[in-house]
Amino acid sequence: MRVLKNHCLLAGGRPLLVPNKVRGTGARKPERLTRSGAKIGRVLPVPPRAFLKSRNKGKSAGRLGIEEASGLGMLGEGLFVQDRHFKNPCDPADMPHAVGASLTVRPVCKEVHMLTNLVIESMLNRRSVRKYSDQKPSDDVIATVVRAGQQAPFASQLCSLLLSRKKAPFGAPLWFTICVDMHRMELIMTKRGWTVVANDLSMLLFGIQDAALMAENMVIAAESFGMGSCFLGETPYRAERIRKQYKLPERVFPLVELVMGYPAEELAPRPRYPLEFTLFEDRYPELTDSMIEDAMRVMDEGYLAQNYYRKQKAKIKLKGDREETFTYDNYSWTEHISRKWGQWLSDPKELLDQMEKCGFTIKTKE
Repeated sequence: MRVLKNHCLLAGGRPLLVPNKVRGTGARKPERLTRSGAKIGRVLPVPPRAFLKSRNKGKSAGRLGIEEASGLGMLGEGLFVQDRHFKNPCDPADMPHAVGASLTVRPVCKEVHMLTNLVIESMLNRRSVRKYSDQKPSDDVIATVVRAGQQAPFASQLCSLLLSRKKAPFGAPLWFTICVDMHRMELIMTKRGWTVVANDLSMLLFGIQDAALMAENMVIAAESFGMGSCFLGETPYRAERIRKQYKLPERVFPLVELVMGYPAEELAPRPRYPLEFTLFEDRYPELTDSMIEDAMRVMDEGYLAQNYYRKQKAKIKLKGDREETFTYDNYSWTEHISRKWGQWLSDPKELLDQMEKCGFTIKTKE
């Protein structure tokens, strides 16, 4: 049985993999499937009768669990899929839902089929939230989110967290600042009779890894409590101001801010590059014009479909003698991001100055 050809269902919070071949005469024994040593799901026993009967003889019901199929089956403890015909399982509007049970099916109409579970669903549905309700997270929720953030992988735990519950952007009740923190590490090393000889650039890079991983864990944890969040990426350019606000010691550098709370808006997740434009196995490929144009189309059409930049009124003005040829009818992500990095931040001096004011000096030894 090939894992990538299976279809994953969710029931009661547990991922259930329906075997690709369902027309056997006997039940399969439950087994654990692994790929690269990672446990990814559990195959349930299939009843002696076919779990799903294909309406067209000779067609496997396995590619999506159902292609053109109906049937009655039992998964796990009392979960029934009622008799129903799914004409186009690739259409989200025709995705099956169980009667009287929690069942989620995520079809992927390509050669490789994604699996799903509650964690994956939460991550794929994540979007930036810029409007929050008045509901305030409890101290227990906050502590749990932060503790989950701490459990992220780390290089040296070179990160710390600042929290303000005062007026935050977008009306969020929580305003975190995730910092690269060498101050705390140096205090520990002093207790052990050591001084830091590692250069600041290396330590900043390791600290950025630690801080970024912690921040993302917090986002995932917040989503599990029904909260949303939004990152504020200009933090390093306001480092001196934040340092004064929080009375930070030297060797603490504010990296990114994260506002969080219960959403007061419902938005669709924004698009991402196609997987084949992101995942490169064994070697980096030559990116063809077709691959580049396909990736651009996915991003631009996705943002245009959501009217994203029109709603945000976020068209970046052109500098120099470039003529404006875009309206909000065709201005989308690839033009927006090209204007940003084609016009901004050409000189690193501003950022280096902010780092130096926080006690980090980026230079080579004389």
